[in-house]
Amino acid sequence: MRPQGGRTRAPGQGRAIRGSDLFTSDLSEEDKTMKEPTKCIVSVTAACLAFAAGLAPAAESALKPVACDPANGLAYPGARISATLTRKAGPDAGTSSPKAMVGTATVGSRSGAPSRTASGIAAMTVSVAADYRRPDAEHPDAVRIAFDGSGKFGQTEALALREMRSPREGYFRAEFGPAAVPLEHNGRTYQAGVRGVYYSYKDRVRAYFAFAVALQGTCRFGEKTHAVRFLDATGNLRFDDTPPVTAKSYSAQTGDIVLIDTGDGAFGGSFVRGYYGQRVYVDGAWYRVTISADGAKAAVEPVKAASGKLSVPVAAWELALVSDGKGRIVRGGREPVPVPAGDYRVLYYRQWSAADKKGRRASFQAGLREWASGKARTVTVAEGRTTKLEIASPIKTRLTASGSSRSLRLGMSTPTTSGGLSLRYITPIDGWVYSRPAPPKLRIFDAAGNLVDTVSLEYG
Repeated sequence: MRPQGGRTRAPGQGRAIRGSDLFTSDLSEEDKTMKEPTKCIVSVTAACLAFAAGLAPAAESALKPVACDPANGLAYPGARISATLTRKAGPDAGTSSPKAMVGTATVGSRSGAPSRTASGIAAMTVSVAADYRRPDAEHPDAVRIAFDGSGKFGQTEALALREMRSPREGYFRAEFGPAAVPLEHNGRTYQAGVRGVYYSYKDRVRAYFAFAVALQGTCRFGEKTHAVRFLDATGNLRFDDTPPVTAKSYSAQTGDIVLIDTGDGAFGGSFVRGYYGQRVYVDGAWYRVTISADGAKAAVEPVKAASGKLSVPVAAWELALVSDGKGRIVRGGREPVPVPAGDYRVLYYRQWSAADKKGRRASFQAGLREWASGKARTVTVAEGRTTKLEIASPIKTRLTASGSSRSLRLGMSTPTTSGGLSLRYITPIDGWVYSRPAPPKLRIFDAAGNLVDTVSLEYG
């Protein structure tokens, strides 16, 4: 007995979100500049904390690489790596144990990066090892990653594996990260934030992970100064990708990401998030944030926008909206949030649960199936008005049955939101990318209300 909706995967465990968190992005070229852009030559060092404390910044300093947890910036990771580990580590591999399994993966074919060829950056080969730091370990207890593709791990850090719930007997699964791994490119050393999952089942040994490189500094938005982070979401080591969103590209990242921390500069709580180069709503006003071609400077430009408000009455949610081939991220809570007026189609909807005692949140993402089939949900935001979007939880499904009086096959339809969007990615509160909830159980009662049997469904 298997649920008919197929398996679900989760792209990332969401950070805690407050209702004031909001990022929206531009869909029109009609907005007018209010004044000249504010140039920001910014630093990732103590300037972030100094600005948050109201101190004056250094006169000039450059954007610098920082480690960034992929889940901090990506709702659906674009820079993803899937490595199949097929061979034992050689004597010169630099692993802790000769039992270590190694393999390689190529970034590029699945990343959705639109400007890889134009930017002159070839597909990148990455080496991955599942290592044993303890000689008596039954399963690997660490993962090593070498972004140079050399297969040499002597100088790499061992990223601890944390065992996760396994879906079946004989299946070992463990997560690793978030952690920073050095990545050299064009004379610059990035601290690639990585997090992922290792699993083995019979003769299959694989590691999946998302990675993100970022540049960070500080910029002024009106009378306030905030930390700004540019995140390469497409995996081509650029920070200015703005590809068009089409039905064929729904599974790819729809652009690089800009994050603006409106809190303490640590990007751990109240931050604004959205696609690169498009309008952002910060401290009650609209801005556009851009980066120079050499990645050294940022600019903040005030812009005008005819706006309405969008209401999704749940505690923490995010929408990716599309109009004229351009994407917009909108995120918020129970209070309505400002959105430029216009007609939109829903690329995806994401929702988070309340946090548990450890601060973890479950989440789900829906709507991609409708987008790919040309039946995306639509919404119109009128200027000066609040539009309520009925799209959120509870999650609904229905029981299916087929067979005869002697043999009955039970299943479940694909789960949907109350607004009819099909769920595709689910993150349990104790899971991460490529994980899924425990299979549901079905209790069967007779006409008198007596329990007859309990059946456990399986994924398949």
